[in-house]
Amino acid sequence: MAFVDNWVEGVDQYTGWAGAAAHVDFFTNAAIKQLYMNNVKALTGRVNTVNGRKYSEDPTIFAWDLINEPRCDTNCPASTIANWVTEMAAYVKSLDPNHLLTVGEEGFYTSSTNKTYCNPSSSARASSQSLLTRVHLSFASLTYLSALPLPLPLPLPLPLPLPLPLPLPLPLRIMHCSFTTHISSIVQENTGWVSWVPSTGQDSIADHSSPDIDFVAFHSWIDNWQPGNVTEAFQRNWIECHADDGVQLNKPVILEEFGKYINLTTGADMAQRNQYYSIIFDEINQLTDAGKPIKGVGFWEVYMPGQEAPVSEGGGRGVYGIYPTDDTFNLISQQAASLNARAAAVPGCEAAAKRAPLAAVQDCSSTQVKGLTGTGFEGPNCDVDINECVRGTDSCTSNAACINTQGGFACQCWLGYSGDGVASCTPTPAVLDLPSQYVTEATQGPLICDVAYPLNAPGSAYDPTLIAGQTNNTEVAGVGNVSPVYSPEGCMLACETAPGCSAFAYSPQDRACFLKGCPSNFTVQCPMPPPPSATAPSPPSPPAPPAPPCTNPIPSLCPVVNATYYSYYHKTRYQDACTFVAGNPSLSFQPSPFGQSSDVRPVFAPGAVISSETAAGNDASSLGPPPPVTVQGPDTPVPGEPSISSLPSRAASPAATPAGGAISTSGR
Repeated sequence: MAFVDNWVEGVDQYTGWAGAAAHVDFFTNAAIKQLYMNNVKALTGRVNTVNGRKYSEDPTIFAWDLINEPRCDTNCPASTIANWVTEMAAYVKSLDPNHLLTVGEEGFYTSSTNKTYCNPSSSARASSQSLLTRVHLSFASLTYLSALPLPLPLPLPLPLPLPLPLPLPLPLRIMHCSFTTHISSIVQENTGWVSWVPSTGQDSIADHSSPDIDFVAFHSWIDNWQPGNVTEAFQRNWIECHADDGVQLNKPVILEEFGKYINLTTGADMAQRNQYYSIIFDEINQLTDAGKPIKGVGFWEVYMPGQEAPVSEGGGRGVYGIYPTDDTFNLISQQAASLNARAAAVPGCEAAAKRAPLAAVQDCSSTQVKGLTGTGFEGPNCDVDINECVRGTDSCTSNAACINTQGGFACQCWLGYSGDGVASCTPTPAVLDLPSQYVTEATQGPLICDVAYPLNAPGSAYDPTLIAGQTNNTEVAGVGNVSPVYSPEGCMLACETAPGCSAFAYSPQDRACFLKGCPSNFTVQCPMPPPPSATAPSPPSPPAPPAPPCTNPIPSLCPVVNATYYSYYHKTRYQDACTFVAGNPSLSFQPSPFGQSSDVRPVFAPGAVISSETAAGNDASSLGPPPPVTVQGPDTPVPGEPSISSLPSRAASPAATPAGGAISTSGR
């Protein structure tokens, strides 16, 4: 578990809080260091609500990363990161001596280590005078390296066997063990020190030298570091360099992150991914068999059936996604078994030598809903509610919404579906006819407003198929879907469910749906209307048509579409343009809940006379009355969370049934 990330809402957020200007200030500014230490103290002291253990005493956590992939970026004095690591590692250990600790960096090298030949290389080749000579000395599959000012070209062939010590201008640095065989090759390589690597400020050996750092961790992102120059030689050498670090520092080594992307434009396909996974696993096994202290490897990333990559990676399996049905997954399973078979105890390190005190874990199975694991309550006193809808442990069927309750959950089929939400949800003929009830518009009207997204519709926050971050929706606070909406028909279902909705905007690229309506008490925000004397604004220009669809039979190999294209739909029974009632004393404007000065929330006083088009968004849905709600377990609402009574309902027969339709309950 990492205490902070270098990339997303991490280092720059800390510098912003402290009013600092530069990224490097994170590692040197006293105020920022204190903020970081406050976070470390809060996390290590937090009590796990499931098992009642402090994080500092919880074996669920394998190890801590001080920071994920630290980078100075620019103007980074030597040893900046190493000094920060030394200080913060000691602080973490003072709070949590029970867990392993590492840095969490990629593992680049500075010139002070004489290992810059290990770094990713620049696309520009250095001159022969600046090339580093790499000498392979074969003994027990170990590679030894030297930065020698040798004359180029070297006289070949070299005499074998070589005299020892070697008569070279500088002594060859030989480490750890004797050798008996010969020089197998001399390779000229770009040092990598002419590339972007120096700006990172990392120095793998110095950064892991602190006695409070328990193991060396490094990453491998060959496609990101050397685009267009992906080679087996670099991949093997990168792993071997860090295995040697472990020997030098007398610490275990873990390849903490690696991935191999799929990108049709560069020829990176599934076969190449499998090839590089095999290369990495083979190199690790060879080094392990040779006695090097490399002890583990972590890949990125696995998707279970039904999961898809974020829009930024093109959906589907995305760039790095691996499904259990892929051949790559079989390679991973085989490697796990292989490393486990090679596992051996470290001399002098006894497994039972030091164990953290463990609090007893309470048995809360009596609170489960109908014996379903992961339902009911948890925690040291079995009084912490489990949100089954978010955790995915509810029993709601597909095409149904899930609403959390205290110690249970409720299921309701989407509008237009028949069933109890648990056993089945079957579409009615009205759902199949829904596309005929909408027409596509060329543009969105200038006075169309945002309508709150319903909780019991495709794309809602409590949709049991929720996959966070799958849409490009930046306004999720009540506006727009949260989980993916895969078709315009899903948007139609949401619009039929939401009071005040008479239109919507849909993006197939982002799988995003924004519900729209005329100004009413059901709308969340609207553009500020022009003064009565002003000329009405012209409607926006039609959007550019989308690019032709990709025809590749493997969707994940299609290029990522960055442009967003929205189509606008409105109900055919609403043909009038949206208008505000000019001069209506019963109409007032409140600030937009999103704080945008250009948007307002219209509020009509009770009994106000408004246009039929404005009022029409709360008429009876063409899909009929809401389906019944089936409550599994207690039906008490959870404070601060959506409840059964908050489920939206069109104004079909408001007095006939409670909001959300008929309710049936089912005990434990």
